[in-house]
Amino acid sequence: MTMKDEYLRLMRGLVGGMAIAVALVCALIAAVVFLS
Repeated sequence: MTMKDEYLRLMRGLVGGMAIAVALVCALIAAVVFLS
């Protein structure tokens, strides 16, 4: 496992986490708008 591979894996995990967080926030906003 080279340093570059570790870095790429870390960045991919970070981007994936961000995408999930954004999707959750959007779902929450949609639910609030739908229910109100």
